[in-house]
Amino acid sequence: MFSTISSNKSPVHDLALKWNNNPFFWDPEWGAKRNGPLLTFVNYLNIKVMDEPVDYSEETMQKIYRKYEKKSKEANKNRQNPGSTDVVMILSESFSDPTRVKGIDLNEDPMPFTRDLMEGNPSGMMISNGYGGGTANMEFQALTSLALGNFSMSMTSLHMQLAMKMTDPFTVNNLFDRSIAIHPYSGEVYNRKNVLKKFDFSKFYSQDGPQTFPYKEHAQNNPYIDDASLYQFVLKQIRSNKGSTFYHVLSMQNHMPYDSNEYPENDFKVQGKISKKERTQIESYAKGVNLTDQANEEFIEQLKKIKKNVIVIFYGDHLPGIYSNADFNKDGILMHETPYFVWSNHLKLDKSAAPKLTGPYGFGNIAFDTANFKLTPYYELLTEVTKKLPVITSNMKSDDRLNLERSKIQLVSQRTEKLVDPDKLSAQEKKILHEYQLVQYDLSAGKHYLPEKFTKK
Repeated sequence: MFSTISSNKSPVHDLALKWNNNPFFWDPEWGAKRNGPLLTFVNYLNIKVMDEPVDYSEETMQKIYRKYEKKSKEANKNRQNPGSTDVVMILSESFSDPTRVKGIDLNEDPMPFTRDLMEGNPSGMMISNGYGGGTANMEFQALTSLALGNFSMSMTSLHMQLAMKMTDPFTVNNLFDRSIAIHPYSGEVYNRKNVLKKFDFSKFYSQDGPQTFPYKEHAQNNPYIDDASLYQFVLKQIRSNKGSTFYHVLSMQNHMPYDSNEYPENDFKVQGKISKKERTQIESYAKGVNLTDQANEEFIEQLKKIKKNVIVIFYGDHLPGIYSNADFNKDGILMHETPYFVWSNHLKLDKSAAPKLTGPYGFGNIAFDTANFKLTPYYELLTEVTKKLPVITSNMKSDDRLNLERSKIQLVSQRTEKLVDPDKLSAQEKKILHEYQLVQYDLSAGKHYLPEKFTKK
C-alpha cells in the first residue's frame, strides 16, 4: 500500500498529504523526527527516476554518441584547450534582484556592481525550479547538467533520491585536475558530505568537515558566515593550488529568516502595499543582497591580481520566500528568475554565447562555450539544448511546495519568457529535446550505453 506514497498520481500520496506528511527530503533526520521513522522510510520507497524515452536502446545511444562526437570534433578545431584554468562556480544562496518584484519599491539599488558586471559580460537570468527553497536541486543540475524538468514528478530532491544511486555519475568537476567544494555551513544538510564524495570532489570544506571551513565572521547580527569571508577562503585556495581546479562554492549569508535584528545598521527602505512583517523581511533581505554585491566587487578585484586564468560562474539559486502578495499564476516565471553571470580575470569571453535565459543544467557548457574551450560530445549536445530550446523546468506556477509535489515538465521561451506547449515545438526542437532526454535517462536511470568519452575528456 505505502509503496506508491512518492507517486503524485497515487491515492496514498494524496492521503498522506492530508495527514500532513512532509518528506523533508533535504534532511532525513528532521523528517524522521517530524513524521516518524516508518513514514520517513516509506517516503523513499519505489521512487521512479524517469520514464524510459521512446526508442531507448544501445543502438540509439551509439548513434547519438557518434553524432555529437563528430560535431564536437569539427567545432573543436576552432576552440582552445582550457589548460590550467580554474573555474569557480558560486551558488549564491537566495541571491536575486528585488527591484524586479512587482508591487514593491526600494529606495536604492542593492546590487549596483553585479548589475554593471552583468551588462559587460556573459550573463542573463536562470530559471529556478524553486521559490524559497530547493537549493540542492539547483546544485545537482549545475554539476551534472541533468534537468529536473525531465525527471519523474516524484523526484523532488535529487541529492536525496537520486545522487547516491547513480553509477559513476558525471559532474563538471570531472573535467579538471582537482575539485574542491566549499560551504560555510553543515555538510550533513542534503547529505552533501556523501553526495560530493560520490561526485569525486577531492575536498569538501564545511563547518563539520570532512575538511573544516576556518572562518567564523558574520555580518552584523546575521547568524550565517558572511560572503566576504567565504570569498576570502576561496581566494586563498586559488592562490595555493596549481593545475586546473574546479571550485564548487555554496554561500549561506542570505538564507532566511531575514528578521529585523539581522542588520541593525540598514539604510534600505521599501514601499508598497505589504504587511509590516514583509516590509521588515524585504529590507533585511535587500541589505544582505547589497553585502553580497560588495563582496562580489572585492572578490573580482582580487582575482584580477592573480596571474592564473580564472573563470567565475555566479548564480542565485532561488528567490527568498518573503513575497506574500506575489501572484504566481500571473508572474510565476518572474518569481523564479535569478541573475547569473560568467566572468574571467584574463580570458576574453564571448558574451553572445550566454543565453538570455537558462536552466541551472546549462552552466557547465555555457562557461566552456563563452571561453571558446573545447567541448566534449555531452557539452556539444548541451550547447544545442541551451541555445536552441526553451528552458526546461517545472513549478512555474507554484510557491514553496517543491518538497511535497512537483509539476510535469514545463518549457519557458527564451524570447517571450512565457510557457511553451511542448507539443508546439518545431520538429528540430522536438528532436533535440528527445536526444537530451535519451541521454539524461541513460546517465541517470538507464543501462549506461554511452561510452565514458561522451562526457569526459
